[in-house]
Amino acid sequence: FACVGTALRMYHVMGVERTMERNRQMAEEMGAYLAALWGTQTLAPKCMQGSFMSTIQLPMNAECSGFVFGTRHQCQECDHLRDVLLRQFQIEASMIFHYKGRLWIRISCQVYNVKEDYEALGAAILALTKDSKRAKETPTDDNGAE
Repeated sequence: FACVGTALRMYHVMGVERTMERNRQMAEEMGAYLAALWGTQTLAPKCMQGSFMSTIQLPMNAECSGFVFGTRHQCQECDHLRDVLLRQFQIEASMIFHYKGRLWIRISCQVYNVKEDYEALGAAILALTKDSKRAKETPTDDNGAE
């Protein structure tokens, strides 16, 4: 609650319309940037995207062991990826989910976000994808040692 005064002053200085346009444009640009970086796609065309949000397919597959309960999707793989992003990269990713057999992430753009936030997310996902591929490609002997 301590930031409410600062946020209201910022909106007064920038103007609500200008702030909303900046956030919408950033969501669109960063969604396209991440999709291009990962060689994937956004979930919906820009005319159907939320005001300050974009949903991007992640460049990894995972079976979903979860289930839908009410409006909350319980999924161990999504929760694990969310935890890894937070612990290893200090990136908060509140919405990671399965849709049509793929993993997706929703980004949200607010006035406090900068391009470098999304570049860090892009690099973190690439690093995790690279580590995952390397682990699958590393041969082991009969004792399980490398």
